[in-house]
Amino acid sequence: LTLLDSLHSEMDDDEAEKPGELSFEVKNVTAQLQIIKLEEELDLDYLHRALPVSTDLKVNSLYVYFKGIRLSVCVLRSGKLILFGGPSVEATHVYLRKVARLIQKYDDRCSKIEVSDFRVTLVHAMVTTGIEVNLIRLVSLVKNATYEPELDLNCVRFELNECKGISI
Repeated sequence: LTLLDSLHSEMDDDEAEKPGELSFEVKNVTAQLQIIKLEEELDLDYLHRALPVSTDLKVNSLYVYFKGIRLSVCVLRSGKLILFGGPSVEATHVYLRKVARLIQKYDDRCSKIEVSDFRVTLVHAMVTTGIEVNLIRLVSLVKNATYEPELDLNCVRFELNECKGISI
């Protein structure tokens, strides 16, 4: 909370909101999974016709959609599955495994496949601080922070040791 206090915008004490608890809300998750033990590349044309879910065939990929949830899974010929728009890390993992099992069930050539290398590649979350943050001051206080208002007016980007990057 000390960093948040020091980032507080130049406001009169009467106008300033008092810092409260931080609240985090995950908006969407992007993750990937690799199908292993493939004997040959996936036949996306066949899967497009065979799978019992909504699909969209592109040049080098097949997109799988599920009814009632706003997410899509991109299936590549190599067996890589990429999910966009997952509501949580857990749900993302479940839906990636679900697509892998559909492929296993509906393509006889894939009966012995396994999955590995589940990896979250992006988490879009919203944090409410309870105070107004001075973005210019944030950039001056945090190492490797960048602020480019002509690109993203309300966004500061910086890197942490634990992950590749964070945008605020």
